[in-house]
Amino acid sequence: MLFSSNVLRAAGDPALTISDSTINVMNSSTFQAPITFTSNSHEIASLSFSLDFDQGCLTFDSVTDSNGDGVPDSVITNFHANFTPSVSYDADDTTGEIDFSVSNAVSTTQALSDGTLVTFVFGVENSCRTTDGTLTNVVFAFSSNPTPSFGDTSGSAVPGTATGATVPLRFNANPTDIALTETAVDENLAKGSTVGTLSSTDVDTSDPGDTHTYSLVSGDGDGDNGSFTISGATLKTNAVFDYETKTSYAIRVRTTDSYGGAFEKQFTITVNDLNEAPTSLSLSNSSVDENQASGAVVGSFSSIDPDA
Repeated sequence: MLFSSNVLRAAGDPALTISDSTINVMNSSTFQAPITFTSNSHEIASLSFSLDFDQGCLTFDSVTDSNGDGVPDSVITNFHANFTPSVSYDADDTTGEIDFSVSNAVSTTQALSDGTLVTFVFGVENSCRTTDGTLTNVVFAFSSNPTPSFGDTSGSAVPGTATGATVPLRFNANPTDIALTETAVDENLAKGSTVGTLSSTDVDTSDPGDTHTYSLVSGDGDGDNGSFTISGATLKTNAVFDYETKTSYAIRVRTTDSYGGAFEKQFTITVNDLNEAPTSLSLSNSSVDENQASGAVVGSFSSIDPDA
């Protein structure tokens, strides 16, 4: 039997807790789950507990020990060096895979401080990761067999509590759309003129504050990428467009979020036809015979006009 995440706590008892706040794992391979210790005015010099975690979604590296201190790298302790931790792991112990204890090997009168006692580092199975913003809930619970134990600086056992939690994990959500404020540009504008501003649809934009970069990429609809550039989130021309020569351009844009998630979209940029002034005026005949009656034809005018 495991303690639930809403265990009632007797006032004044020392306590171990796990926060149920959402953890932003995003695209990281691991995340940290801290265990908080509260003495409630007791002078606690030793304690032990067995922690059960969701093995369907989480992994725990109990082997890697870079500094050879007997404590796996996946266990981060946060107490005075006089205290000695002990960690063992049994994947088959479904009531509490991680057994943890700490005691003071130097001074029996030195007590543990309130705050984060120890942090466990867990990996996440790919099957539990999401890319659409859906949270994955994982359960942490303290075993009741054995129950958590607390000992004070006099060596006496002290009743205490341990409260597990259901913890939501957030992973990076890929962007799902790209918008462009304007998809038409006037002809004859100088190279480097602004077409419009790009933006992304991404559920991570507000929490935890994802950002996006934009680029022109190869793929379907990329035929005219060379006629444009992107500066920040601004699409700009890379040529002077002439409606009479070409009326529309096809480009392909990718948005990439700050965690590597990407989305691509093809856009058609149309060229606006502007009224252009004639560039030439000519007269078919520039002389006339004398004595011609009023109204006699001298010649015909003609113009060269880009819009004609």
